[in-house]
Amino acid sequence: MQVLAQNLSIATWVAPHGVQWPLLLLVGVLGYLVFGNIPRPAVWIGASLILLSGFFMLWRERRSVFRED
Repeated sequence: MQVLAQNLSIATWVAPHGVQWPLLLLVGVLGYLVFGNIPRPAVWIGASLILLSGFFMLWRERRSVFRED
């Protein structure tokens, strides 16, 4: 059903309300403090890709807003 909803509707209506980047960092820190869990390099790479892609989208959208004037 989720795939069908994403195909038939506008993406912002189906997507979660905002990406929760601080939560990604908080979970990593809590995992270390509570369980002593040190994330593997693949986790660091994946988290970096998520954060960098989010910042890239913000940068690109801000740039497009200023160009419309």
